[in-house]
Amino acid sequence: MNKRAPGRPPAGSADARAALLGEARKAFREKSYDEVTLRALSEAAGVDHALVRHYFGSKGELFVEAMEIPDAAIGIVELLRRHPDEEWGALIAEVFLTPDDDATRTAVQVIRAATSEPRAAQLIREFHQRQIRLGLMDLGVSHAGVRASLIGSLVVGLTFSSEILGLPEFENAPLETRRALLTSILDAILTTRLGPDGSD
Repeated sequence: MNKRAPGRPPAGSADARAALLGEARKAFREKSYDEVTLRALSEAAGVDHALVRHYFGSKGELFVEAMEIPDAAIGIVELLRRHPDEEWGALIAEVFLTPDDDATRTAVQVIRAATSEPRAAQLIREFHQRQIRLGLMDLGVSHAGVRASLIGSLVVGLTFSSEILGLPEFENAPLETRRALLTSILDAILTTRLGPDGSD
């Protein structure tokens, strides 16, 4: 009868799944999507390789579960709800400009992976739909879909240009400059008067 090596979680246990998920979170934040292999994850977690697909189905599914959306991003609608709408642009800018390191790494890896992995792209679309578009609709903002799309494009574009392309100008500008510019753009997106539109 085969014995489990000391310290290895038993196959089929909740510990095995948690160990795999923990290793995946670490690996996907430190490496690109293509660099991470399921075999390496299972070896690092100390579990049988077959359990990766048993629990998660595919690398794409594991990636989606491992790369959690930061709490600050998820809670932004509730933050806006507690303030008058003339402050919304500044509040969103502040959340974007003061992320923690884990949130930044998560955003960068999701954006990188989205160019080649459909499930990563779906993660961005789902966040856009559930958190940004529906959030703006819930707050009573008109034309929520088009405004949300522009906000999402702005956030993804700035992250891509500074963290992936390495364009330094915006990131290296003084914080007050970045805050003022981003607030101004977000205010325009959120408050510009638009004609009738029945798509929302």
